[in-house]
Amino acid sequence: MKKKLFAFFIAFAVLSILCTSSMAAEAPLTFEIRSGEAWVTECDRMTAEGYIEVPSQYLGVPVVGIDDFAFYFCENVTEVSLPETIREIGEWGFARCFSLEEINVPQDTELGLGAFLGCPL
Repeated sequence: MKKKLFAFFIAFAVLSILCTSSMAAEAPLTFEIRSGEAWVTECDRMTAEGYIEVPSQYLGVPVVGIDDFAFYFCENVTEVSLPETIREIGEWGFARCFSLEEINVPQDTELGLGAFLGCPL
């Protein structure tokens, strides 16, 4: 009985790690891995403020995009640093970031509809 219980706990631990590794947070950012590439899916609007640096890699894979609405209404963020690995900023990605004064967008980055709508850039 003890062996079965131990095996159950090991299986549960492994499944927990696998499930959380495809979508996890690096405060205040949340990432999702899709087809071997990482995307920023959300910026926590309640805690994000000031300078935010998006890393070039997450869990060993390149961060290639900012998802639709990822930074939407992050009104206390003033500056964002994007890595050169970013290829796409989704629709409304940074819309309504009313305090956003500076962001570096890598050359040839595809911008979705309303990506910076309402930003004072």
